Amino acid sequence: MKNKPESVKKTLGARILHWGLSIIAIALLILAVGYFASDFILSWIITSRLHDYCGTAAKIDTLCASPEDGRVEIAKIEVANPEGFSAHPIFSAKSMVIDVKPASLWQRERVIEELCIDGFTLFYERLAGGKSNLSTLIDNFAKKSEGKSKCACVESRYRVDALRLTGIKVILLINDRFHVVKIDDVILSGIGRERALTKDELVEYVVTHFSGIFDAENFAIANPDGFTEKDFIRIGNFHVELDMSGVPQRRYRIKKVSANAFSLNMETLATGRNNMNELAMQLMKDQQKAQAHPTAATVVVDDFLIGDVNLILSNNGISKRVSLGKLELKEIGSKKPMTAEEAAIYVLMQLNDFVNRSGSKVAQTLNELMKESMKPTPKK
Repeated sequence: MKNKPESVKKTLGARILHWGLSIIAIALLILAVGYFASDFILSWIITSRLHDYCGTAAKIDTLCASPEDGRVEIAKIEVANPEGFSAHPIFSAKSMVIDVKPASLWQRERVIEELCIDGFTLFYERLAGGKSNLSTLIDNFAKKSEGKSKCACVESRYRVDALRLTGIKVILLINDRFHVVKIDDVILSGIGRERALTKDELVEYVVTHFSGIFDAENFAIANPDGFTEKDFIRIGNFHVELDMSGVPQRRYRIKKVSANAFSLNMETLATGRNNMNELAMQLMKDQQKAQAHPTAATVVVDDFLIGDVNLILSNNGISKRVSLGKLELKEIGSKKPMTAEEAAIYVLMQLNDFVNRSGSKVAQTLNELMKESMKPTPKK
């Protein structure tokens, strides 16, 4: 009977040892899985954070992390379009490299020594009703930010020594037509030097400190169905200089717009249909829909220059071209705030007035066109 307590102690000791070894084995297994699957786990964390931030699904092709060096390399990253838009990702990048100061990884204030994003593409899509995927994303983000502001949790803060965005382009899908716009590289340094920034403040800083130069070739606005020419406006070279400092307040300032090889097609059909009137009416409808949303952005254009306006007059399948010279507009929307639709209507009306001021030249070309189009078609 006296040996029983000893046997109980031995059994209990064996169990404790067994449990201890089991816990150590499980811990080693978790560490091994964590080490070998760290790239997968980090990829999942990044895509989850992007999903929370943008409100749409994110996808990464491959990710390679070196925790000891503080480096993360990502190949091909995509953020899906909001619901109701096409299957194209709204944001994508060919590659992303993040170099974090290793010692700051475990601190609340993290130091990113360099962030490089190459092949960054923004896909901008505008529906017939005037709604765009970018404005939808911004509105969704604003709602998420309001919810986060009520949270008492402490956010991590960041300092970025160098940020580089290269190979940037914007793909526009407007009226079922694609246009590719190239943008200058973005290089910023010393972000958060005076005060470390939250994620939201970091994004806002990058956007507001970016003044971009946009260049597009063969940019066109489609004609309504039923008219002779395929395009209402076609521009050979389109140059825009944009100041983004007012973006958080939804105010967009365009410092300069210039267009060369500018062709404007004005056509009135025998039925009385006029393409300029129809496009102006469509813009007015878009404007009325935009006014229903209090977040509608305003636009200011300091200088709008068209090097040479070429007017195309069409009748009965025959077209004639007449050069009208240079058109320059100043301070569009500076005295009275304008939405994008209102600014477009203003430019369209100014083009119409410009054509009317060239009345004699246009009238002479129109008379020649009418005489030519009235000639009987020769029989084959």
